[in-house]
Amino acid sequence: MLESWGEPERHTIYGSVWVGEDSPTPSIRGFRKDVLEATEKMSPTIIRWPGGCPADVYHWLDGVGPRKERPQTILPTFWSREVEETNEFGTHEFIDFCRLVGAETYINANVGTGTPEEAANWVEYCNRKGKTMYSSMRRKNGHSEPFNVRYWGIGNETYGWWEVGHMDAEEYARTAFEYAKVMRMVDPTIKIIAVGCDRDEWNYPLLKRATVHKLTHIDYISIHKYYRYEDYYSLVACPLEAERSFASLNNLIDAVVASKEQRVQIAVDEWNVWHEEAGSRAFFQKLTLQDGLFTAGMFHVMHRMCNNIGIANLCDLTNSGPCGPIVTNEETLYVNPQYLAFILYRHHIGDVALQATTEVDAYDAGAISALGGTPQRLDCVPYLDCLATINEKEGKLYLAVINRHREQNAECTISLRGFRTLKKGIAHELNAQQVTSANDFDSPNNVRITEKELGLAGGDFSYVFPCHSVTMLEINARPL
Repeated sequence: MLESWGEPERHTIYGSVWVGEDSPTPSIRGFRKDVLEATEKMSPTIIRWPGGCPADVYHWLDGVGPRKERPQTILPTFWSREVEETNEFGTHEFIDFCRLVGAETYINANVGTGTPEEAANWVEYCNRKGKTMYSSMRRKNGHSEPFNVRYWGIGNETYGWWEVGHMDAEEYARTAFEYAKVMRMVDPTIKIIAVGCDRDEWNYPLLKRATVHKLTHIDYISIHKYYRYEDYYSLVACPLEAERSFASLNNLIDAVVASKEQRVQIAVDEWNVWHEEAGSRAFFQKLTLQDGLFTAGMFHVMHRMCNNIGIANLCDLTNSGPCGPIVTNEETLYVNPQYLAFILYRHHIGDVALQATTEVDAYDAGAISALGGTPQRLDCVPYLDCLATINEKEGKLYLAVINRHREQNAECTISLRGFRTLKKGIAHELNAQQVTSANDFDSPNNVRITEKELGLAGGDFSYVFPCHSVTMLEINARPL
């Protein structure tokens, strides 16, 4: 996910994603070349912009037209105070970046200082043909064909006192309905994401209004999950609290939106870890191997709930908010364990999730605290977490296994029921010497992915999963 914080010292977009066409930094159409290539390798499926909190103070007209003529504006948010925004990176640049890296575009409309009309005009600018005012403006600005932006959010964290445009549940439910109504009048094919959270008292009025007149005006309800943690074992258990939270929201959706024709899915459109010791400087935290294990655990949860979770966006892509998989300075970049987890689960995984069970020891993780949520106690966290997926077209079975144990390897017998395995495979392992190992500019490979060949005799086989590791077993196999 991209968020246009704009604050120079955070470098979330300016200086990292965008350097401009006149910059001495190597670039492609103004996008920093090394960041572009790293993002393309990461292969995100969808990117959200302009936020996040900045979305609720951002006026899209400031970011279109010739760059030298765009106004310099102020984005007053709680997190970044009064930040000067050059508007060099706007709608055209965002869509161009997404197309270069092969990602869908997800635009978040301004509810805090905006209006339904402003949001509808943005949809018109991006998606309409013909000679309407804003489609003509787009053509004048160099794009004759519509952008066809499919995903549109209505505000961000509007339930929070920190957000510009904060309102109560009933007011937001009415507001989201009005936004969605006029936006769909411009383009009825768009998908609408409304602001949800961990609280039923917020989500219920929104979902109830979503079915008014037997017409669902939203397609997704969002939820944001950030985790503070005190120790290693609580951190790697956090995804299980997320799974409970997602399941609870899905139960409410099923109870309120009863019709199968009116399915509302979950959009986890912000999630990450938040280092407790970073305090007010959490935006500058360095991620370690244990954060990579947390990320892999979140992927397992989302795959297990793939019928209910339709969108997920890590916050952010680069440097900030609270951290991104790609970390840059003026000259170079390195990738952290979250990036490596994305590489592992993006390029070595199947397209169909299978049932997988484990018989393994467990531990007591204590109370898990998500930012803004009530602590949940997790007293039975298995040391191993297994995810099984298959790509039938390529004849590959993928077993992703997280060994959460900090000190002990896990020797396991693996039984593949209903599959005929061929006699070779590959093991991809994300690991490092310690759970606190981290990459940096001087040592970019402290945490890395290693590979080795698997020799399989067919049927059941054994494998030793190293402590504090994520392993992806890529097996040539076909259903019996």
